[in-house]
Amino acid sequence: MLLAVPVFFACSLAASAADLSVTSDTLFQFLERDTPKGNDQQVAPIYDYLSVDYQDTENGGFSLHAYGWARADMAGSDYFSDDPDGELAYAYIQYAKPYSPWQIRLGRQHIFAGVTDDSVDGLSVVTGWRSLVSVSAFGGVPAAFDTDNGTNGDVLAGGRLAIGNEAVFLLGLSAQYLTDDSQEIDNKAGVDTTIALGNVGDIHGLSSYNYDSNRWQEHRYEAYVRMGPVVLKPLVHHFRYNDYFGERGQRDSVFGYLNGTDETLTLFGADGNWSPAGWVTMGLRYRRYAYRIRNDGANYYALLGRAVSDNDREIGFEAGRMDGATDETAYTLSRIYGHLPNPLGLDPKTVLTADFQWVRYDQPIFDQDHAYTGSMSAGRSFFHEMVLVKATGVYSRNPYYDQDVRMLITLRIVY
Repeated sequence: MLLAVPVFFACSLAASAADLSVTSDTLFQFLERDTPKGNDQQVAPIYDYLSVDYQDTENGGFSLHAYGWARADMAGSDYFSDDPDGELAYAYIQYAKPYSPWQIRLGRQHIFAGVTDDSVDGLSVVTGWRSLVSVSAFGGVPAAFDTDNGTNGDVLAGGRLAIGNEAVFLLGLSAQYLTDDSQEIDNKAGVDTTIALGNVGDIHGLSSYNYDSNRWQEHRYEAYVRMGPVVLKPLVHHFRYNDYFGERGQRDSVFGYLNGTDETLTLFGADGNWSPAGWVTMGLRYRRYAYRIRNDGANYYALLGRAVSDNDREIGFEAGRMDGATDETAYTLSRIYGHLPNPLGLDPKTVLTADFQWVRYDQPIFDQDHAYTGSMSAGRSFFHEMVLVKATGVYSRNPYYDQDVRMLITLRIVY
């Protein structure tokens, strides 16, 4: 049995001096894992998450924003020897004024601009004209979260032009240019659209084209349509792994191992929800997963339910069936969850949450035909919600791992 008993203490400090806010969250964790020193070794990492924001919220102008984390292992277990001991997620200076279309950022930042969803150490500029035209541009060095690879010689640049208004119709054109030591490795362009359907809903999507392979790498479209008490949310996604990940897929994505397979995935389906009353919702879900090479797609069907009371008590369930061609994609799923403030009617500051999921496979996988995970937590706030104490227990088991038991204690203090 794999036993993990982490103890978590998160302390948040919000210090205010004019427009300065500092938040620090510290986490102490204790668990057992297999490490280079042996099996079932004690691992005791300390995490600290720090964010700093300095800004004039009323008049705007220059502001500073930074966030990062660091870790140390008190037990010296070498469990994290292959992982970084910390990261600077972002740290940039921004200039923006109220009612001005200009926004300028300098430093490490994350860029969301059409086909670009990446972190860069550099400069970004956003401006527009009368809410009808929006222009953004950025350039710099890709943020080096993986210190083993570095970014010597790398250049990341691009931008987006958007015409229209999201309240009616919006068309966006974007492009990204990325080189590694002067070799093009991830150059792409795309078009994104938003079509408003008035009070009924909207349609939005993105198509991106890989210039290095001269093929479309992604199509992703979704819609939201409301017809009285009924809400429909259809979707269509298509990915070509080789083109989607590019040459740096192994380095930058946890799914990078799919790069080089020349596989494509087409995912389509819809959610349909019906709310006969404001406090209860019933739904149906369908997903079709289709692969070009594997030719072993799967269909997922589910019945969903959710009820919420006026005092924020919530209970829900999901009953699903994955009907696939392999042992891993042929199973029945059941899930029930709840969120119960003041569960015993004695203390309104106490909250109880629980979540249980059970999967039954049609055929045994490594001699096990089931997997389940259950969690339960109880928390209470003190001193006008400045202090929160929460205890959580988690138990899980599946064909790929032995039993995993975790206990979590959270202490959060906000000043």
